[in-house]
Amino acid sequence: MKVTTLGLDLAKTVFHLVGLDEKGHEVMKKKVFRNNLAATIQNILPCRIAMEACGSASFWGRKFQGMGHTVILIPPQYVKPFVRTNKNDWHDAHAIAEASLRPSIPTVPIKTEEAQDLQSFHRARQILIEFRTATINHVRGILAEYGVVLKVSASKVKEELSRLVNDPEDTRISPFLKETLRAILKELSGLGEKLEEFDRQMASFAKKNPVCNRLMTIPGVGVLTATILIAVVGDPFRFKNGQHFAAYIGLVPRQHSSGGKTSFWGSRNRVIPISERF
Repeated sequence: MKVTTLGLDLAKTVFHLVGLDEKGHEVMKKKVFRNNLAATIQNILPCRIAMEACGSASFWGRKFQGMGHTVILIPPQYVKPFVRTNKNDWHDAHAIAEASLRPSIPTVPIKTEEAQDLQSFHRARQILIEFRTATINHVRGILAEYGVVLKVSASKVKEELSRLVNDPEDTRISPFLKETLRAILKELSGLGEKLEEFDRQMASFAKKNPVCNRLMTIPGVGVLTATILIAVVGDPFRFKNGQHFAAYIGLVPRQHSSGGKTSFWGSRNRVIPISERF
């Protein structure tokens, strides 16, 4: 029988496929290795392919759309209730297919290659910031053991550390430790230069992008926010209203109501940066 809905459980090496007919009955069950996945999907008549919105989902989504299929990406938390009994790859694929049949289940748009590139750029920049912060904290911790307290900001730490290691008359720390800190200072300076280069590239992209230019006319929206919105949000018309958009980026309180009594938890337990979403 013809497969109308295909649930695909994504993986690194082995993919599990479960196909349903128009009545929701299982008519196909197949395990495919990565190097054969594209050919397997190509041999299936155009249908609706459902996947969880996770790593590599947008890549495969664009590939399958090019083959004539309709692709749906579902947030993992909406698939979990459809998993039957014990969890395994077959049950996951079946749950994805069943979840895609429910019209009330929200979906995630497939990212363009440009949006993925921009999001990867932001994540790489965030890694550099975290490395720099960790290095600064490490240096401040070392010097605190010698009674030397550095200020918190990156520029002040770099300035004071440079003065400390290059001043031969400063005897608060030994020459041996100065050599150690000089090597760390070199790495810290390199991280700062890389971050400055990233910021220049980001500003150049925003200047050339017309959507970024329009976003930056909004008070409080700069280069960083505008480029993140383009990378993560995509088409803004998929949101019903401003409240829907605010809920998507985690700016609304979490509701927990029962027995007719409405209550809110305030902010989420951990606010996920928008650059990390989907």
